[in-house]
Amino acid sequence: MALAFLSRRVLVVAALAVTATGCSLGGTEPPEAITVANPRTATYSAAFVPPIVINQMTVRDSGLFIQDLVVGTGDSIVTAADTSFLTNNRLQVLYRLWLSTGAQVDSSRNASAPFTPRMRPREIIEGWRAGLLGMRVGGRRRLVLSPLWGYGFTPIPDGRGGTLIPANSILIFDVELLGITRS
Repeated sequence: MALAFLSRRVLVVAALAVTATGCSLGGTEPPEAITVANPRTATYSAAFVPPIVINQMTVRDSGLFIQDLVVGTGDSIVTAADTSFLTNNRLQVLYRLWLSTGAQVDSSRNASAPFTPRMRPREIIEGWRAGLLGMRVGGRRRLVLSPLWGYGFTPIPDGRGGTLIPANSILIFDVELLGITRS
């Protein structure tokens, strides 16, 4: 799979697709016939290092689990109350994205430059917006997201007629914050 091709675009494109279909934390409810995948009861691949031990992670709201792998010492991503920070400043991050099966579906580490989103609703998914708050430059954080915090109930296409991220997927992100460019 061409991860470098997808790394910069999958978060933006998928976030827009999810927003357009109304599948987000603040959006519509899941389709009636679907039971939302639950990170607390999911089985995680033994390939994750460190292993995912969901009951040892910090829970931020329902379905968003956070583990600091390395606590940074630099500048901090401030609270959600500082809307000017969230809309005006760019982050420089490296990330890897896996499904709970251990299948890696995206990575910015293969790209020529870090991913540089703002913390705006249509630039990153809700799980990142809430899960990165308080993170410091130099830190590495693992986020485990229920579908309500990720891409919801619409499959994300791989651009070749297949599916990159199935509907109702639990997502695991390892994110490293390299810097914050203040506007």
